[in-house]
Amino acid sequence: MHSTIYQLGTSPISEYNYINPDNITEGDTVGFDYAKEVAHGERKTQLEKLLEILPKGMLTLNHDLSITYNGGIDEWRLSYAGLIKEKAEAITPDKAMTWTGPVYNLQMAVFNPLDTNCLFITDYGTGYGVAERSIEFMRLINLLNPGDRLYAGLIADYYF
Repeated sequence: MHSTIYQLGTSPISEYNYINPDNITEGDTVGFDYAKEVAHGERKTQLEKLLEILPKGMLTLNHDLSITYNGGIDEWRLSYAGLIKEKAEAITPDKAMTWTGPVYNLQMAVFNPLDTNCLFITDYGTGYGVAERSIEFMRLINLLNPGDRLYAGLIADYYF
């Protein structure tokens, strides 16, 4: 199976600063075999797919392939808190130690609230990047004000 890794930041990322797919390490709950950069012509399609996993209207893809934040994080945080509460309430003493079950579902809700196989690199100043689940992307969005932009660096297919 495969999905996409997105390197994202709040300022433009020159091609020189794209993370090399060989320099990506795995974050918590992440595992993959290898990654390879998508063709330049596929970047727009991959960014459009990214916007599809978010609440409608939260982000807009611009002609220069930057992404504008339109708002909506407050509502999303409310639903996220509700999701965590719902998953936590499903944990009972007799199910607390099962390998897959409510504890695992809670863990996935915390680390991957967008319920996606996409991974995100939001800290990459050293030339290396840690591929993380969607909570890191949402933490980045949480720092934005309406009208702020996000910029993509590396966009890679990864295989797991």
